[in-house]
Amino acid sequence: GGARTGVAITDGADVTLLNSQVSGSNVNLFVSASTLIVEDSEVFDGEYAGALVGGESHISVHDSSFRDNKEGHITVLGPNVSVDVQGLVAENAPMDSCISITDTTLPVSIVNSDLSGCAGAGVNAYWVSDLTVKGSTIRDIHPDLVVGEMADGVNVLDTQGIISENTITDVQGNGVAVLRSSAQVLDNQIVATGNAGVDVVDQSGPATRIAGNRIESSRTAGVIVLNAEAIVEQNEIEGSIFRSDFGLGEGIAFGMGADVIIRENTISANERNGILFMDGASGHIEANHFLENQRYGIFEFCVPDFAENDVTISENTYTQNGLGEQQRCEK
Repeated sequence: GGARTGVAITDGADVTLLNSQVSGSNVNLFVSASTLIVEDSEVFDGEYAGALVGGESHISVHDSSFRDNKEGHITVLGPNVSVDVQGLVAENAPMDSCISITDTTLPVSIVNSDLSGCAGAGVNAYWVSDLTVKGSTIRDIHPDLVVGEMADGVNVLDTQGIISENTITDVQGNGVAVLRSSAQVLDNQIVATGNAGVDVVDQSGPATRIAGNRIESSRTAGVIVLNAEAIVEQNEIEGSIFRSDFGLGEGIAFGMGADVIIRENTISANERNGILFMDGASGHIEANHFLENQRYGIFEFCVPDFAENDVTISENTYTQNGLGEQQRCEK
């Protein structure tokens, strides 16, 4: 206990920890230019990191438990690190993200894991070329003490990836935040988020696709797209909540030059509108069903200083929306 490093793997070493316990060091596991495989093991009570992985390395973590590592359970600082995480239970990192990956072009896979009680994000990925987050549960994410507003289930910046079949709940920020990135956000359950269910801002690469998700009880909006291209299709978006300090309360909101295709969604019981668009928005809204939204099914926000919108609307159905089907700007 109390050592600077519990286990250090360096200089091309290839190490497997099986049925092991590592605890009580500043950094419990340190990997540099080496390979570490962790199976059926426990890594806990790290003063800083559970595992800190430097460049030119590979780490695999299977069926293991990481807990009470104060500044994150797995932190990867590239370049050229590959990551394979399956069956990880990671609990309580009070000062940083559960898993944080920075600067790698190699595959990063986080599958069938349970991440909870972390600060900033369940998974935080910056400059990652090939990210997969699949079949995992991410919950109870609270703000980072340094970047106080961030508390996202999955947060990606300048990253390409697939985020699919996860359950993301009780996070104080966004369920999934896509910033200057391109992502496939598919078949997730995203419930009870402090900000948007899915937030897409700016863009790098192809349009982000948001499909097959159930997004419920988001504070601000189920989906927000700003200055980016996105395809939003075949989702169930329900019960978005108006936030007095931020506004919205829409099922989907897009604008600031966003170009969005929205089709075949069921958008219901939101505290404001089913869809809100504004400020130079373009795209298509087609074949959606709007049900029991408190204001309109579709609302175009009109402000003289904002850029005009270019959005076509067709073949939607409307049931019992509070103020009617649509409100459009006068041209």
